[in-house]
Amino acid sequence: MANPRFPQSCISLPNGVQGMLAHAPHLTHAHVSITIAAGYLDEPSTLPGLAHLLEHVLTTAPLTTSSSTSLLTWLAQHQGGLNAHTDDYVTDVHFSIPADSLETHCYQPARHAPSFVADHSH
Repeated sequence: MANPRFPQSCISLPNGVQGMLAHAPHLTHAHVSITIAAGYLDEPSTLPGLAHLLEHVLTTAPLTTSSSTSLLTWLAQHQGGLNAHTDDYVTDVHFSIPADSLETHCYQPARHAPSFVADHSH
């Protein structure tokens, strides 16, 4: 691996979500990318579009069982932006939020993120 331009560290949340942080103090926005190892080539032939549905569920489903707020709505409320992409073997959701809001606001939805288990038996 090349020498990183910014200090990096790995994190693991209580629900098993793992990530890597890179600290770039000169940036005004924090950028987050969530990649799930499931894309359109992983779909069962009887369920075309399933990976793309996952992309929409990740961005529009309620963040918690006690809330009706989705990630998309939550980011809009905190001056953030979101986009997503379904590829051959991955689904990627990425968003940005003002850096000073990251620690205060972003931990909450990540802490409640569901755990996914890929089934590659098809």
